[in-house]
Amino acid sequence: MAGPMGLVLLALVLASAPTQIFAESSALDAQFSPGDDLADEVEKEIRRFAREAAERADTEAREKPIFKDRSTPPLWQANSTVSTFAEIQDAPTKLAVEAKSGRVFFAPHAFSAPDREQGQGFLSEWVESKQQAIAFPSEEFQDEIRQGIAALAMDNIRGWLLVLDANPYIYAGPSVLFVVEVASGNVLHRFELDEQLVGEITPTNMVICPRSQFVFIANNGAHSGVPSLLVIDIHVWKVRKLLEDHEAVQQRDVLPILNNREPIEYPWRFGLTSLAIDARNKRLILGSMFGDLLYSIPLRTLQAATRSLPEDELWAQVQILGPKTVSDAIDVDPATGNIYVTDFEHSALSLIEPAQGWSVMTLVQSEDLLRWPSDLVIVNGHAYVACSALDKIMEGDHKIRAGPFHILRMPLYKEAPVPVHDEL
Repeated sequence: MAGPMGLVLLALVLASAPTQIFAESSALDAQFSPGDDLADEVEKEIRRFAREAAERADTEAREKPIFKDRSTPPLWQANSTVSTFAEIQDAPTKLAVEAKSGRVFFAPHAFSAPDREQGQGFLSEWVESKQQAIAFPSEEFQDEIRQGIAALAMDNIRGWLLVLDANPYIYAGPSVLFVVEVASGNVLHRFELDEQLVGEITPTNMVICPRSQFVFIANNGAHSGVPSLLVIDIHVWKVRKLLEDHEAVQQRDVLPILNNREPIEYPWRFGLTSLAIDARNKRLILGSMFGDLLYSIPLRTLQAATRSLPEDELWAQVQILGPKTVSDAIDVDPATGNIYVTDFEHSALSLIEPAQGWSVMTLVQSEDLLRWPSDLVIVNGHAYVACSALDKIMEGDHKIRAGPFHILRMPLYKEAPVPVHDEL
């Protein structure tokens, strides 16, 4: 893995070695042998950083609280409900689905970066009729991706696929947002987020407001230590960073317990990771990966904040919705207003019903199927879930032991859904 991407991946894996789910350093040495173009001094510096990070993580892990377990017995049996939509060789971490056509797009995890020499793409479409992945929108577009894909979002009104070129773990340069027209495959716009305005961000997820000009991006703060919400006005192509230091986006130092086993030390402090638009398209729902709560804020308030709304007035509009499980991603069913959460701690998909007193339940659970659910899309009465097996691909055997990987699909209803009545 020569070049900038190889160096970034090497640094990421080495820096994250000191946890119970990571392989010994000897296994990492054997697998991630740097190319001749990586200077010895640089290699030594990276490994020194990894050793120091290991010592810090081991010390901090002993002092952290355990994340509160909100799982319940699953409502549905996974084996009779969840089906494999796609089986692929690279761990999928980001998903987008076009509602009208049902076309499914995905991107691999940073630790499972595609082999470009073998023609694998950073952005792919799964062609169900052929049961294979193809580069989208073209092979040439893959060379435009410099860091990897940190987020995907679908604008089902305009038929756009939004692609965010960024690294969610370390800062590796300015993030770039591409707008791709799904029907034609044409790249309509390329927007580089101004580093002077947003700083050294590490984005994780992204949503676009229907019938609006605003894109919302979750900056998890893994690199800078300062999570935030980014808002892009795509009419004038300007970006603003909001909610820095607000509790809704903050990182929390807690230990998740993966599938009721030993606590694991997640090597990065992720703040804001989860974003969704509510069923009435009036509020943005947001929460951090290890945060106890979901929050919401009116879309009109966020839009005003991109122009002149003072920060204190913005903060005053943030509301606490209720508790949640750990969450890599969330999405909302527009028919019912229910919120779905990727509970990777329990290899599960969780269900929150705001209209039923904010009940939090485990919908389906399976260690075999829902292997670290990383992303989630609710569309046309179905849930699509990208399962990255992140705990496995960060081990020494990497993709060899963890693959193949899966995108899962499941229906949301066993009978006609009850329409949404109450607003959040």
